[in-house]
Amino acid sequence: MLFTFASCEKDDTTGPDGARGTMSIEITDAPIDDASVQGVFVTVADVKIDGQSVEGFTSKTIDIKAYQEGNVALLAETDLTAKTYSSISLVLDHTTDASGSAPGCYVLKTDGTKEALMAGAQNTTELTLNGQNIIVEDNQTAEVVIDFDLRKAIKREGQDAYDFVAGSDLAASLRVVTKASAGTITGKVSQWDNYADKVVVYAYKKGTLDANAETQGSGDGQLKFTNAVTSVQAKADGSFELHFLEEGDYELYFAGYEDDDQDGQFELKGSLSIDINLLAGLDLSLIDVEANSSTTVNVTIIGILPL
Repeated sequence: MLFTFASCEKDDTTGPDGARGTMSIEITDAPIDDASVQGVFVTVADVKIDGQSVEGFTSKTIDIKAYQEGNVALLAETDLTAKTYSSISLVLDHTTDASGSAPGCYVLKTDGTKEALMAGAQNTTELTLNGQNIIVEDNQTAEVVIDFDLRKAIKREGQDAYDFVAGSDLAASLRVVTKASAGTITGKVSQWDNYADKVVVYAYKKGTLDANAETQGSGDGQLKFTNAVTSVQAKADGSFELHFLEEGDYELYFAGYEDDDQDGQFELKGSLSIDINLLAGLDLSLIDVEANSSTTVNVTIIGILPL
């Protein structure tokens, strides 16, 4: 099964004859919003760059959930012709992990049971992210990060069942970022625990946040906030970090969740209201992120706007 996700045209620029460099491909996770999930294991059977398998790559099973807040797992590193590359593909093995055991992709629940993750009836799924602009220069290493957003990739079916979302929704849960062009947003949310059991911070490209649409379920899994570039749950002290954001302007949405029935599942209650008098001129709808730098956003919560 093959899904593609395209965003721009291929750049065929090549370097001098004989020039070679290295591409390093790492993987990270934007957290899944489910307290009953202990781990999410994904088996990558093949990695392709512009349609060609990475030489020497062997199957890897990675607990994606273990790599958050800027932490990454090395997926592949390969020597390449120095030029611009336009696509990266991951081939997922749903049935067999790297050690030969079943399943290949699965949710590990807090009770120790495994829930297989499929994407239709096929045993493998090839996810191709087109429209990249990854420049490999002579004698240099291009560091690339694939953000596998588990919150967008996994749907809950019934009380205790999970599966991958279908089709293009699964491909859209991945994004590719070149480290050299990425920055970070860090900050702290104060007094949030007066209004919610947990806070999730969602980052959107400037002008793409439609709060009414985003708080309604959409796509195969009826998931919320699917257009967010990335997200993170604030820690108990209110601190948060949003990593691997491409250079540009962003806006933030602070969502409050509660577990009213104490079943371990948090329900979205609304948008947290920010004390604008304490923002010191900061515009939450225009957060500038620059490459290789960190932007700080500290906010104080004064209420919640119910859905």
